[in-house]
Amino acid sequence: MADTAVDVERSEVLVRTRWADTIPDEILRVEREILERAYALFEEGGQQEGHHLDDWLAAERQIIWRPAIELSERNGVYRIRAAVPGIDPSEIDVQLTEEDVLIQADVQHGHTEADGTIHECEFMPGKLFRSIHLPSPVDPWRAESVVMNGILELTVPLAAGGKRERTIDIAELVPEAGGADIS
Repeated sequence: MADTAVDVERSEVLVRTRWADTIPDEILRVEREILERAYALFEEGGQQEGHHLDDWLAAERQIIWRPAIELSERNGVYRIRAAVPGIDPSEIDVQLTEEDVLIQADVQHGHTEADGTIHECEFMPGKLFRSIHLPSPVDPWRAESVVMNGILELTVPLAAGGKRERTIDIAELVPEAGGADIS
């Protein structure tokens, strides 16, 4: 049997990435929507105490879909990978600030008569929504993103100056002679 070489075309699609200064506002808006739905579930369930977390989690599942992510750092660049299978890359919106990343998309799914009889379907329409707080500030203007094989890959370099961390010394207080004992 002879060896056969097969050319595989690499399927990459660029994703629009933009600077944002309203990521916290968007997170609060979605949390408010989840809160309102959770309260509606609470009322529909007869306002029973002790099910608040269940109502919140059910509301969250109904409103948003949180894709699996991976955040890594190498050579001064963060790489964020997010699972976005079946989502048209033109529908994905990536917003960045120096400290946060927000990935969103409206996920559509429906059936027509041409699909025939659907015996089971676990696909759900809704909103893909994932916020990621970065460990160190980045330069959002130099971010790049691409979707390949259902994985969104976002690369963004750390901001000049690297990590913004501060270590403070803790002063030790020595009680005065005859003073109050605070131990």
